[in-house]
Amino acid sequence: MKMPARALLLALFLLASAGSEATAQADVARNPETFRCENGQRIGGTDCTAEGYLLNVLDEEGIDSALAALDALVAVDEDIARDAHGYAHAIGINAYGGDEPVSSVFSRCTPAYQSGCYHGVIQAFFSRHEQAAGGGPTGDMVNALCREYRENLEARWLLFQCAHGMGHGLVALADKHLPTSLQGCDLVEYAWEREACYGGVFMENIVHATTPNEAVGRPEDMASHDHSGGGHHAHAGHTMPAATAAPSEFPPLKADDPLYPCNVLEERYLISCYQMQTSAILYFNDYDIAAASRACAAAPRDYQPTCYQSLGRDISSLSAQDHRKAMSDCGTAPDEFEPWCHVGYTKNLVDLTADPNDGAAYCRLLPSGESKRSCYIAIGEQIWVLADSPERRSSLCAAVESDYIAVCRLGAGLSEETALLDSSARRPTD
Repeated sequence: MKMPARALLLALFLLASAGSEATAQADVARNPETFRCENGQRIGGTDCTAEGYLLNVLDEEGIDSALAALDALVAVDEDIARDAHGYAHAIGINAYGGDEPVSSVFSRCTPAYQSGCYHGVIQAFFSRHEQAAGGGPTGDMVNALCREYRENLEARWLLFQCAHGMGHGLVALADKHLPTSLQGCDLVEYAWEREACYGGVFMENIVHATTPNEAVGRPEDMASHDHSGGGHHAHAGHTMPAATAAPSEFPPLKADDPLYPCNVLEERYLISCYQMQTSAILYFNDYDIAAASRACAAAPRDYQPTCYQSLGRDISSLSAQDHRKAMSDCGTAPDEFEPWCHVGYTKNLVDLTADPNDGAAYCRLLPSGESKRSCYIAIGEQIWVLADSPERRSSLCAAVESDYIAVCRLGAGLSEETALLDSSARRPTD
């Protein structure tokens, strides 16, 4: 049976259970009747949407309360839960007014809902830039945007969220033209941030292409600010960068070509492209995981591991983090690539909550062998992003199964044997 169109958001993000800070808003009784918009109507009608409700809370009480209100809505509404990342995007977009440093607003977001609030703030930054100055991004602008986190060695996780959010914002700035969006990321000086930016571009490209009328947090016109009906809009007057005012037509996805656009892009984009590609494949094949696995087998040999890692990430969403089901679904991959599927699943578990213990719980279930070893390397790689301090990374790795502490330390950059890691080690993931 074909899944609804908005299920792509499930396949990309699904909600993270980590909530925002406790506030009075979080104490609202968990009854849908208690959630009402400013006009008094209950959430759910065309004149009273969840997004409108959340943005009113944001205006009146701030980011903490808005994220806590989202927690409460997620607890009682399956549709809102499915699109929670998008609602968190909307909170971040509308929290940034343009008059204060990005880092000031960033500091009030949380990793909840796969860090959607962080990504929305960066999207709003680019929208404000386009409104104020017109034209496309400059090297100075994109390299300054995340500087504070680059210079703070304890903020690597936030550096990733900033650079990844930049990719989301560049798609909006480029009017959803994929090559132009990627060219904006090309201006980023630092390779690790550049890869994170590419990942944000490919994620946003898939969302826009598959849920153009349903993806919350991604409206098209920033001029309107009608919270009563949720008609708040976030991206006004998108124009192409001045240097590419008339770009060639470039379809974002093709239903009859499961490896497009990866198979027509320059090589420097391919790792990041294939890291997202199974979300497009699954959308067009009615979420047939076995068929998606076969499609990955048709990718160029060098990018097959990345494609299977992408499949593991999507299995996380489609299985609702059911570990036993994920193990079975990853079994559709060829033996040599099955470990990569487990890597993708495990990394997504950590991405959802910023807690490596959530991924390690899955690794413990895997039988001894290459998949289990790869799983713990993936945990280490995520720890490398989460904790810059060697002492903290060492402490986090010490919590895994004793036979795999050394493997975790390898992934976390605590071993002199880092040459044993695959070339994708510590590459930003989505």
